[in-house]
Amino acid sequence: MQAMTSLLQPTDPERISDMLGSLAGLYPAGKMTAAEADAQNALYCDLLKDIPHDILKLAFRSAAQEHKFFPTVAELRELARPHRARRARRFNALKLIATKYDLESGS
Repeated sequence: MQAMTSLLQPTDPERISDMLGSLAGLYPAGKMTAAEADAQNALYCDLLKDIPHDILKLAFRSAAQEHKFFPTVAELRELARPHRARRARRFNALKLIATKYDLESGS
């Protein structure tokens, strides 16, 4: 159960920043100053950090494959949503199985 719980952990902002940098390299350079880019990066990190890293990585990959323009936070969250829902369903099913086992075994 602990291994499953670790799959729900938020993503470190540094990892998000690295993914943003990689994704940005696929799109034409925007017309923003370094300070504006840093502020945008910080905002993306803050608004995406609750998504587990592996799921966020899938969202970034999908965005790179499907989006003509750099994705917004909302678009990245939308791409992550089905993966998060699937993970939540699996996690809840495992919790039910563990609870049932505990009840039946008298733990």
